[in-house]
Amino acid sequence: MDGDQIWEQRRARLNAPKSVFKRTQLQPESKYRVHLLLCAAVKEGDVDEFMEALEKNSVEERVTLSDIIYIRGPSGNSLLHVAAGIWKPDILQALIEVRPGKKLAANANYRGDTVLHIAARAGRIRTAELLLGCGGVVDKANDMGNTMLHEAVKSRHYELTHLLLSRGSRSVYQENKEGNCPL
Repeated sequence: MDGDQIWEQRRARLNAPKSVFKRTQLQPESKYRVHLLLCAAVKEGDVDEFMEALEKNSVEERVTLSDIIYIRGPSGNSLLHVAAGIWKPDILQALIEVRPGKKLAANANYRGDTVLHIAARAGRIRTAELLLGCGGVVDKANDMGNTMLHEAVKSRHYELTHLLLSRGSRSVYQENKEGNCPL
């Protein structure tokens, strides 16, 4: 089976349970437990095992998959933030399949880091391409005034720096709170 067929099967799995549950609110203790379990599955990096854990928690907590992906941990990181920092972009792709749209990439944690900030800091080019493809805002600054370009340059991810510039970053001369420009 080729990669496209595998993703078609994954999309079918991810889209199947959308109408099963009404929108319900998870209790805070359930949110924390679910977030920890799914973060562990994200960090393991196996997309199929992650999807199995996602489906299992959706059924057990009786909430939609799209509600689960926005659960935040103590630092305000969603599963998207965690997935943006790992080497394999397949899990992030699965999360995007659950809830496609521009809002995904704009989701910020408590430090103002979007998912793209995390990808830029970690040097995840394929992840950045996925996020830019779903409307990631290239020049959004976090609480320190750093844009994705600041993060990529500071972390010496030059190929990613080139990608951000080619995708329209205009923050070359934008100073952060320390008075530093990316280039």
